[in-house]
Amino acid sequence: LCHELGHHLGGAPKKAFTGWASNEGQSDYYASTKCIRKLFSDTENDEYIISVDLDEYAKNACDQVFTTDTNDLASCYRSSVAGQDIAFLFQSLMNTETPAAFETPDTDIVTNTKDGHPLPQCRLDTYFQGALCDVSHDENFDDSDPTVGACNRSIDTVQAEGLPTDVGTRPLCWYAPENAQLPLAATFN
Repeated sequence: LCHELGHHLGGAPKKAFTGWASNEGQSDYYASTKCIRKLFSDTENDEYIISVDLDEYAKNACDQVFTTDTNDLASCYRSSVAGQDIAFLFQSLMNTETPAAFETPDTDIVTNTKDGHPLPQCRLDTYFQGALCDVSHDENFDDSDPTVGACNRSIDTVQAEGLPTDVGTRPLCWYAPENAQLPLAATFN
């Protein structure tokens, strides 16, 4: 649901052939940075945070970024689980052998932003990084400027100790930002 809403509300980058719809990667990013955070109540988040069975690597990353707000933390957990479920679904449909995992991000770097569906690992990376973006879910994305409302390599940096400066940014396996720095390897202990 959040991914599909992302085509309408997700902002730039847009699909080149339609001009109005956010591209597939951006729709995934919207789902985890904005939509899931708005979808659940504080009470639902409190219940979720104590019952979730989340990959330890993803849990540690969420815990490091969202140290003071349990609602943002619960949303990070939810988005990470949703991204993993979607990655596993597409992995099964595509009959790929290597399972998508939080600690093994896609290392591909595109030179032009891709409008189509990213591969399963890249989709997991997108949901996960969107979950880790600490920009408020109330700050909407812009239809023409992809830096508005998003975590950006050359603009925003997560200041938590031990976190690389590209935490929460769109993965380079589908997104080619203008004037961006190359990413650091994200490691969460």
